Amino acid sequence: AVGRFARHLPGEAATEQLLPWLQRSRDPKLRGHAMRALGATSTDAALEALLRIKRLEPGNRALEAALRLHGAPAAVEAVGKKN
Repeated sequence: AVGRFARHLPGEAATEQLLPWLQRSRDPKLRGHAMRALGATSTDAALEALLRIKRLEPGNRALEAALRLHGAPAAVEAVGKKN
């Protein structure tokens, strides 16, 4: 559902809509979907948010997948770093 929702929003708007939802969700599976949808936007705002989350949640596999999906050099580098 999150992916379908994000698909209808242009880049930065998707990030603005996904972040509050991601912050409220406590279900790990749903958070993972939201993170990947955020990564799929490939926006600067999404990258900033994902990197901020990575500092708070090191080792989160869904987050690492979202960073890889984002594809920016900083995102790929962050996945390679061990905290």
